[in-house]
Amino acid sequence: MRNILGLSFETQKLLKRIEKDAKKAHTRRRASCILLSHKGFSISTLSTILSVHLNSIYNYLNSWEKSGFLSFYNSKGAGRKPKIGLENKEFVRKSVQKSPRQLNLVLLDLIEEKGIKVSKKTLIRYLKKNLIFLGEELENR
Repeated sequence: MRNILGLSFETQKLLKRIEKDAKKAHTRRRASCILLSHKGFSISTLSTILSVHLNSIYNYLNSWEKSGFLSFYNSKGAGRKPKIGLENKEFVRKSVQKSPRQLNLVLLDLIEEKGIKVSKKTLIRYLKKNLIFLGEELENR
C-alpha cells in the first residue's frame, strides 16, 4: 500500500482549497488524490473514487513526490502538434496567392512539395488561425 505521508496542516489546507476552487478538473482531481492518499485510502480505492486508471493514480503520487504543487498543472506543449507547422506559413501563403479560390490546388502543393496531407477543413482552420485570410490574398493580387 502506498500513501502520501507527512503533509503539514498548511499543505492540507492549500490542497483542500485547490480541490475546491481550481478551474481545471484534472487539477482538482489530482489535489483530491493527494488528500485521500494522505488519509490512508488504497490505490485501487482512489482509482474507483476518482474514476481514473490505476496508473494515473501512481503518476499523480510520483509527480507529487517529485514536484509538489507544480505536478497539478499540465506542462506547456502537451497535446497534438499541428500537421502544418508555422515553418510552412510562407509556403502556404504563396500557394494561396497562386490559386486563392482553389484550395484543392493548395492541398496538392502541400502533398507534392512538403509531403503534408491534410483535409480542406484543416487547411481552412490553419489559414484562419495564422491570419491568412483568403480575402486579403485576393486584394493583394
